[in-house]
Amino acid sequence: MLGIIVGIMKAILSVINGEPYSVITDDAPATIVAACSECRNTTDLRPCFHCGKPICADCRTKHCESQKKEVDKSITSLMTKTNELIVLAQALNTSRTGRIQEYKTIKEQVSTHVKDLVKKLHDDEQVLQKKLDATIQAENEKIAVTERERQYLEKNKAALDQVMEKYRNETNQMILIKMHKDYLDSAPVWKDRLHAHANRISTKKEEELHFHPIPLGTNDGLVGKLTASKNVNVNAPSNDSHLPSLKNPTGSRSCIIL
Repeated sequence: MLGIIVGIMKAILSVINGEPYSVITDDAPATIVAACSECRNTTDLRPCFHCGKPICADCRTKHCESQKKEVDKSITSLMTKTNELIVLAQALNTSRTGRIQEYKTIKEQVSTHVKDLVKKLHDDEQVLQKKLDATIQAENEKIAVTERERQYLEKNKAALDQVMEKYRNETNQMILIKMHKDYLDSAPVWKDRLHAHANRISTKKEEELHFHPIPLGTNDGLVGKLTASKNVNVNAPSNDSHLPSLKNPTGSRSCIIL
């Protein structure tokens, strides 16, 4: 593409500098007397630089006017498209400059969002840690209370063992009957106490905490993501609006004859 552009610029500069016309004078190319290839009149003819045919002065004038219209039309089309592209280029860079400023603002927004996110994460961590600390303390207190309950139950068990051993080893029936009666009279009290212990060390009141971390996103990340959009508002005509005007002209093969 760059080589094509360089070649076009060289050709344009050579035309502007007059290089292709340095060999053309009033006497060159030389004239010949023959029948004009266009009107067939016999007169002084000079060759056409485009097709090489010998043409008379009148036909050269007609061809020159025809070519002039085609050249004017082509130059006008190219100038129109060139101006549109210049406007578009300026508008694109203006739009890009505006987006650069927006991106700088977005950079600040990202930094602010990250700071807020870090603070939120820290706050969430503190909430969880405090709850865990409180739960650990409560569990330790429960352990101490339940241990005291266990020790009390051990004492009750030892007392029951003594009562059982004593009445099993008693041989005096009258004493044994009295012992049975005394035990049966006190048994409801023992049962109530045991029921109270059972309520305090019941598994129904137990609970445990579980940690469920929010999984880190593998695609979007934790902070967010940037998305690209093709819907960019550029205040200029599209560069596809007049592309056909850049094609090679398909008009007359007539050309300027000198």
